[in-house]
Amino acid sequence: MRSILFVPGNRKQRFQKACDSGADAYCIDLEDAVAAADKEEARNAALAHIVSTTPVNCCLRINSLSTKAGLEDVLGLSSFLENEGVLPACIILPMIESAFEIRQLLHVLDYPPALKLIPMIETPQGLDNLPAMLEEGGGHIEAVAFGSADYAASIGSDMSWDALLNARSSLVKAAAAYSVPCIDGPHFEISDLEGLEEQALRVNGLGFSGKLAIHPSQVKVINDVFSPSEEKLSWARDVITAFEKAGGGVVSFDGMMIDQPVIDQANRILASEK
Repeated sequence: MRSILFVPGNRKQRFQKACDSGADAYCIDLEDAVAAADKEEARNAALAHIVSTTPVNCCLRINSLSTKAGLEDVLGLSSFLENEGVLPACIILPMIESAFEIRQLLHVLDYPPALKLIPMIETPQGLDNLPAMLEEGGGHIEAVAFGSADYAASIGSDMSWDALLNARSSLVKAAAAYSVPCIDGPHFEISDLEGLEEQALRVNGLGFSGKLAIHPSQVKVINDVFSPSEEKLSWARDVITAFEKAGGGVVSFDGMMIDQPVIDQANRILASEK
């Protein structure tokens, strides 16, 4: 997923607009976007939307599993799965800090094979424990998301590039060991599309495969950045062709020595083609 557009769970009139936004996925948010008094209503609206449309790209961000609201979300999902037999395309888990939380969720939902999870890393403890979470989640982990704002708040830093570079790099490194893609947090200045593009390009260079969006206007910018250009696609195809013609041995192409790591890079580019 290059882009995931968030929509508040208490704004059900926006659900279909989010679905039609062009984002690879949209996420109905039950956490930060919804006041405590509105969480039950938002949960019911989200589940009603999911069962009525069964969209393959509709995600759901529940509340933290360390909160009462989060536990209520999980119990609601359990009953929903039992009664309706469907789940969101993916469940995003905010403020997650331990493998126990992954295990708890899987146990309550009775380990449905189709269940896909995106742990959202928003604290140093969560980042430290990410390998254990990925081990526990196994094939259920669809991606890992970086909650940049909460992470910055948890360490007392600002949200500048330098302040969060180490966390982003560590996240990519941990996820790569399990072949799990990483999705960066949102760019909060909605009107600053140039800043969004610059940040997206930088995290793409670090190894992130996508970025969260908080407004439909951000979707195209994000999709464009995380989609390979025709030039890159052409290069990847030519590299693989040259390698195959050489019988899988080391070969020179356009002055560049082509070996297996370069082939792996070319294959990644082709795999990301939409």
